[in-house]
Amino acid sequence: MNVINVRESNASHGVGYPSVQAKDTYSGDAGRESGKREILVEYAGDMAWRAHIPAVGAAHPVLGWLEFKSYTMSQKVVNAVLVLVYEQTEFSAGGGGGQDLPELPEVEPDENGSVLEIDVVKHPKFNTDNPGWGGLSMRDFYNPREGRMFMGPTIPAEYVDEDGVTKANVNAGEAVPEEIAGMDKYVVGTGTVTVREYSYNEPAHVIPNAGKRGVPAGYSGTADYWLIMSGSRGKDGAFWYRDMVYQYSAKAISGWVYDDI
Repeated sequence: MNVINVRESNASHGVGYPSVQAKDTYSGDAGRESGKREILVEYAGDMAWRAHIPAVGAAHPVLGWLEFKSYTMSQKVVNAVLVLVYEQTEFSAGGGGGQDLPELPEVEPDENGSVLEIDVVKHPKFNTDNPGWGGLSMRDFYNPREGRMFMGPTIPAEYVDEDGVTKANVNAGEAVPEEIAGMDKYVVGTGTVTVREYSYNEPAHVIPNAGKRGVPAGYSGTADYWLIMSGSRGKDGAFWYRDMVYQYSAKAISGWVYDDI
C-alpha cells in the first residue's frame, strides 16, 4: 500500500486554516486497482466543499489509469473529510506505469449437478426387448390410459388405449417387473456449468448463442448433450468477462430441434 501526504495551502486563495490536505491509499491487483484520496476541507454548512469533487471519469492525480467514481463526506466540527474513490476501468498504454499487460485471470468452471425427470415413453429402451422380462419391452407393460406402467402384479387381460377404446392384451398374465411397476418417469443426469472467459477488449454478444448446442470449454464430448441456457458479459476492473451457462443432459439433445453455435 502506498500512502502519499500532500499539503496544498489555502493562503493563496485568501482562506485561513485548515489547509487542504490529501492522503492517497491504493489497493487491488493487476487490472483491478483502486484508490482513495482523503481531503480535509473547510465546512461551514454550505456547499463550498463540492468544488473539490472531480468530474466522473476524471483521472487520479497520481495514478492516471484510475478513474473517479464516487465520494463520501463526513463533517468534523468546523471542517470535514472528503473521500474520493477511484477505480481502474481500462488499461493504460503499456498496462499502466510502463508495465506490460497482466496475464488474463484463470477461472475454474462453476459446476452444479442434479437430475431431470423425463416421461418414460421417451426412454431410449422403451421399445427394446429385455431378456430378463421374458423378452418383453417397457411398451408391453405400459398402461396408455394412465400414462404409466401397470400397477398390478400381472398384465391385465384388457386395457384402455389412448383413444379410450378397450382392447385385449396379448401379454395378459405376464408378471409386471417390480422395478418398473407404476413407473411414469425416469431420471437422467443433468446440471449446469458456468464458464467465464476474460479478455482485454469487449467480447462478443452472448444473446445469439442462447438456446444453441455447444460444449463448454474444458469439457469433452459432443454438442449432443449440452445446451446454452444463458450468458452475460461485463467489466471486472479493467478486464472484460463473458459468462456462458451450459446445461448438460444425459439424454441426447436433438440437433434437428436446436442449432449448434
